[in-house]
Amino acid sequence: AMQQRDAHFSLVLTTTRGPRQRIEDFERRLDGVLMRGILARWAHAPRRAYVCGSNAFAGAASAALVDEGIAAERIRVERYGGSGR
Repeated sequence: AMQQRDAHFSLVLTTTRGPRQRIEDFERRLDGVLMRGILARWAHAPRRAYVCGSNAFAGAASAALVDEGIAAERIRVERYGGSGR
């Protein structure tokens, strides 16, 4: 609903355990290639990027965003799971 109300808001979801709900989303693991494609589709750097997932996923996704030129201070991360110790 927010995407329909605000032309400056864009949401992209990728699922690995179920079918996508919208045609513009993905049914595959998020990796550097997919991240690059999503960012290229937008044609501008996002004001904010939100990452939520396991410690390993959040670290990898955040690193991929930084590798694609997104400033670290624009990335918001929520992690869950153990510390791995």
